[in-house]
Amino acid sequence: MSEKNKIWVSIDETSDVDGRFIANVVGTLKREQPGEIFLLPFEVLERVNNSSIAVVFENAMNLLWPDKVERENVLIFVSHAAPYMITAAKALQLLYPKMIHVTCLAHALHIVAGEVHGSYPEVDKLTANGKKIFIKSPLRVQKFNEEATTTSLPPQPIVTRWGTWLDAANYYCTNYSLIEKIFSKFDSKDSSSIKSVQELFSVTMSRNLAYIKANFCGILKSNTRLDTVGIQLCDAINTVKQTESELSRVQGEVATKVNAKLQSVLERNPGYSTLCKVSDILC
Repeated sequence: MSEKNKIWVSIDETSDVDGRFIANVVGTLKREQPGEIFLLPFEVLERVNNSSIAVVFENAMNLLWPDKVERENVLIFVSHAAPYMITAAKALQLLYPKMIHVTCLAHALHIVAGEVHGSYPEVDKLTANGKKIFIKSPLRVQKFNEEATTTSLPPQPIVTRWGTWLDAANYYCTNYSLIEKIFSKFDSKDSSSIKSVQELFSVTMSRNLAYIKANFCGILKSNTRLDTVGIQLCDAINTVKQTESELSRVQGEVATKVNAKLQSVLERNPGYSTLCKVSDILC
């Protein structure tokens, strides 16, 4: 790599099927266009802590610049917000003087969406059981398709996939009357999921779904924009600020908790305020 190239580094880790911790490192920065994204080391870690993450980072840089690490060319380090990542980044910043550490903004909004999720246990029961009704039941699937010719089956929220719970809540709000009509025709004695869902339909449920759709589903759209490959810094920061502005105008007890959570995750993001200043200059 040319010493003129500036880079960003992203480290994340996950567990593979054997329970081993796998760490990944990627990244380049260009002025006029998105830089290339590439994988450096793919390391198996015995344990995950600030020391092991720092070692993975250093190994990646030595692989990238085998003769001499260009420490001033590392400008951004992106990670999740775990305390050991923040501790590792603080130590690495002593070696990389121009490096800004920022925790993932899309993950921050995912945490905020989790606050909405946790505030509506009854909606959570609906989204969790709605999909179960059709598992291993081709007859119910057939009946649903006959009644809802242009509507897909209820989605199954996946906790590790950002925004899927909000997407499911939006689905039930949009198709509430139709879904209630179809589910009411199923025999509650056939499945505990059917009985549970039928008991959940109420005026309160419909109001809660409408409130969620009207006020919080914008988080899902923002996450989708932040996940776009090649998004410019100004666009990413503006997306977060727009979400922050929209949520600040929402009334209600849940909105107060959601706004507090958003402010908390942004304040704990070590490089966010710096990137906001950089974005203001560039824009």
